[in-house]
Amino acid sequence: MAINSEKGTGSTKRRLLIGGNVALTLVIVAALIVFANFLIGRMTPAPLDCTRMGQFSLSSRTVKLLGEVSEPVTLTALYRVRQEADEPLKQEDIEQKRRVEDLLRRYAKLSPHITYQMIDPVSDTGPKTALIKRLIEKYSGEATQHKELIGGFGEMASKTTKLFDQEQTSLKQLITKYPKLRDDRNILILLMQFNGGEENTRTLVEELNELTGSADVPPYSEAARSIEQHYKDAKSTLEVGGQYFTNLASTLSDLSGDDLAFFAGAEARYRETIKQLDEKLKLCADLPKLELERIYDQIKPKMAKTILVETKTAAKVLSFNDVWPRSQKAQFDEQSKYDFSGEAAVSSAILGLTAKEKSAVVFVHAGDPSPIKPSFAQMRMVPPRYKAAKEKLEEVNFIVEDWDIRLKDTPPPIEKAKNRIYVIMPPPPPQQEQPGQMPRNEGYEQKHLDIIKKLIDDGQRVIFLAHFSPIMMGPYPFTDTIVEKLGVKIEPDKLVIEPVRFKNQYALQSLGIAVRDYQHHPITEPIQSLNTTFGYPVPILVKDKLPEGVKVSPLVQIGPEQGDRWAESNLTSLQKGIVDKDEYDTSPAFDLAVAVENTKTGAKAVVFGDDQFLTDELANRPGVVQVGRKYALVRANPGSLELFTNSAFWLNDNQNMIAVGPRGDEVSRIKPMSENGLLIWKIFLWAIWPLAVLAVGAAVHLVRRK
Repeated sequence: MAINSEKGTGSTKRRLLIGGNVALTLVIVAALIVFANFLIGRMTPAPLDCTRMGQFSLSSRTVKLLGEVSEPVTLTALYRVRQEADEPLKQEDIEQKRRVEDLLRRYAKLSPHITYQMIDPVSDTGPKTALIKRLIEKYSGEATQHKELIGGFGEMASKTTKLFDQEQTSLKQLITKYPKLRDDRNILILLMQFNGGEENTRTLVEELNELTGSADVPPYSEAARSIEQHYKDAKSTLEVGGQYFTNLASTLSDLSGDDLAFFAGAEARYRETIKQLDEKLKLCADLPKLELERIYDQIKPKMAKTILVETKTAAKVLSFNDVWPRSQKAQFDEQSKYDFSGEAAVSSAILGLTAKEKSAVVFVHAGDPSPIKPSFAQMRMVPPRYKAAKEKLEEVNFIVEDWDIRLKDTPPPIEKAKNRIYVIMPPPPPQQEQPGQMPRNEGYEQKHLDIIKKLIDDGQRVIFLAHFSPIMMGPYPFTDTIVEKLGVKIEPDKLVIEPVRFKNQYALQSLGIAVRDYQHHPITEPIQSLNTTFGYPVPILVKDKLPEGVKVSPLVQIGPEQGDRWAESNLTSLQKGIVDKDEYDTSPAFDLAVAVENTKTGAKAVVFGDDQFLTDELANRPGVVQVGRKYALVRANPGSLELFTNSAFWLNDNQNMIAVGPRGDEVSRIKPMSENGLLIWKIFLWAIWPLAVLAVGAAVHLVRRK
């Protein structure tokens, strides 16, 4: 039987055509995979973060900050891996350097104005020298006064040296001529001081020449301090000597005329030199240590682990402790010696260097203790209750001060602050005076309430922190002011509670209201789901008729749908722990925090029905979270400081900065990838995976041919 050659040829062509199409498709798919990997690596701002709490992401506040940066910022990390160290220390260096470099890389990817570099302080001598040269140029005009002082020292030193030499020569001759002068101990001491002053002057001239001529960054501040001390010593010697010699002259009647004139004319003889020393000391007054020297002292050590943040005109050094504070997780995790707070430190430095202006937050209180500064009670130091709030505000570039309104009727002067936000603290709780104890001078008086009221009338920005105040403790003093000016009513004698129903009654197991859901407002939008615990909250009610131009927006609201929550008025029931809702209590809905705007006066205010949520005790309260077989320590109320900080930004009209800030207590859900692991994944995605696709395609083609 004859074979149909044309049919066989057509089948072969079809197989070749199909096989070619498959191969071409596989090549195109492989090329697309490689190209996609390339684009993702080059164009994505940051790698995907798979951790529950964003350990490997920059916070939304940092992202907003970087979007506002419009000038060049250079981030330089000086980190060295100690090759000669034991393996655990070496691995610690490697991990710290990797975390820092990863962080700085993310900053650079998010802003075209930010560049970064990593420098080994020992081996990278060229980059470190260039860095120092750049800093010297940046601060070139900073040492003008110091140089002027040092430059004029030679002339003044010559005058004092000449005077001291003349005085000791004359004094030695007089002692030789009049042996009884040797019995005067003060004369011998002054002779030694004249001699020592002359030697010290010559020595200091040599030291200054060496100090200012050899170092990369001459220690002008140290030189200025040495000169100042020298001038003070010389002036003191001449003042004491002149006065003593002049008084002594009246007792030396047996000396000849010229010899007696030496002692009698000492004060007049020294007067001109003392006057010149006074003029020189004026140049020394309030000379600060130069910023260039502060920076150089921190980056100079070979083992310095620092990050330098620079703009064109200024720089700031972040020390190792700024970036790696001691961990509080160590008791739960033996591997956690330090927490990584690099983002908080770097973002704060960038904000401080690039911000065009600063604002102040002033904590207003009536009497001791200060809410933000340590105080003393019963011969011991008492830490402030709002230290964490102060540090958080300073981190985002606010100046933080306190104002004891009982001591002064006017706010403290803050020259660098363009705007101010006043945090009105509640009065301190009354305390029973002990026998023999002085009565405490504290609490707001009517004149103080009038001052606060005027702040609101003048369009100032205010935060009120209310406090649970039962009748026996006295009224909350700002209730009437808040109603009149802001249109919201605080019920300070009622405590918001969340009891547990037990059979036919309610039991109060603990105080405090935990909040995770917030109302929609610029202040609270970024912090949804972040927990805040209000310690002793009181209800806030919005009046039906608001003052002219006033708009009230709830921030934290307690609604009837949230279960058994109400504001209890019966203090006896609260103390016993068995409560029951009655007609005297306040039922939901009511607020725990509101934001108020007055379009007529421009005033803004935020009213919180609690002053406890912001204390260190609650804001920094730890919580233990289990991660695998280990436990990690985190903040139980991360929303507290964010709620307060965002309120400050809103009051200061910085809506662009309202966000969630960096947190140093993230729980790691994945292990950071090593450099070798990263290389393996790159090889897999760029080579092995595309080749595997080609191999599978080829296998399918061969099977279909059979």
